[in-house]
Amino acid sequence: MTQDQVKGADGLYFGEYDTKQSLLIGEAKIEQSVTVAITHALDSINRFHSSISTGTNLDYELLISSTALRNDMSIEQLDFLYRCLKIGTKEFRSNIIVHPILIIFEDKKINSIEEDCEDCDHAERLMKTFLEQRIKLNIENIKKKIAEYDKVRAVYLDFFFLPMSSVKDLRYDLYKSIHNVPYIPNPKKE
Repeated sequence: MTQDQVKGADGLYFGEYDTKQSLLIGEAKIEQSVTVAITHALDSINRFHSSISTGTNLDYELLISSTALRNDMSIEQLDFLYRCLKIGTKEFRSNIIVHPILIIFEDKKINSIEEDCEDCDHAERLMKTFLEQRIKLNIENIKKKIAEYDKVRAVYLDFFFLPMSSVKDLRYDLYKSIHNVPYIPNPKKE
């Protein structure tokens, strides 16, 4: 299946992380495979950091985000924020870079849990057991993959995992929610 998407951060935030002034650059991937999603997320972040030396991607992201600021800020706050978002300034260099990464993936175990649970409490216990096992696998997967990305190892990464019974259904539901019309798949791409 061919996919083309708009390249860029999935969210840009400025604030504190672990009590430090931070630039949080979000990434989200929805894939059938958790391994593919992790790889694609790390690839995106790596491209982002590889271009910091030239300023291309990050400068563009920061420029776009600076046009969508809250309207309740004082001139002093805006000036400070602009300096924090301007590559090369002392304020920008004071930021730590954090990547919150949302990984939505498909796992058939979710179907089993939905079918096997007797009630809500039972479903929660089954999910808890599943997630405890799954997170160990995800951490090992990240550790193996991160070795390939020198620049990414130098920043903070916070992963959030959301397993689904069907990412295709999720994509269709999201499309309908955003566009207020049902998604009509292209048979050549599906």
